[in-house]
Amino acid sequence: DDDLIKLAREKGDDHRLAMSRRQSLSPPVTDVLIETGDERVAITLAANQGARFSDAGLSQLLDRAREDEELGAELETRTDIDPGRLSELLGIARDHVKRRLMRELPTYHGLTVDQILDDVVYAMQREEHLLLGRYEASLDVTRRRALAGELTETVVVSWIR
Repeated sequence: DDDLIKLAREKGDDHRLAMSRRQSLSPPVTDVLIETGDERVAITLAANQGARFSDAGLSQLLDRAREDEELGAELETRTDIDPGRLSELLGIARDHVKRRLMRELPTYHGLTVDQILDDVVYAMQREEHLLLGRYEASLDVTRRRALAGELTETVVVSWIR
């Protein structure tokens, strides 16, 4: 990592771009690439599923994504973003959609873009909350059945069907 960090600090954006495509990148390396790289580097890092980010690095990417729709879109495809940060990413995506809609469709059936998006975001957040609740309830049932010695292959198969 030390060699990559040194190169990221000393070389230009073309080298940083090449580095951002590596199969695996640790948080210390991505921190430096985010700090020193241009938008191409940031977008490539966000698209690279082998790149891992520190909280500070992810914060910088989210800040940059507020003004860069392509970066925001790449961050949306990541599966490793902490659930606590997903609402922040959802807000960024909402702002991007809002700007696009404001340009193309300022009102729709008397509703403003803000009203439409507020309804959509509320529905998405509610669904996310319901799904999380079902998941946690399922885990609780599974744990209780396992602790009671009632978790057998037959039980699990019946749940799947």
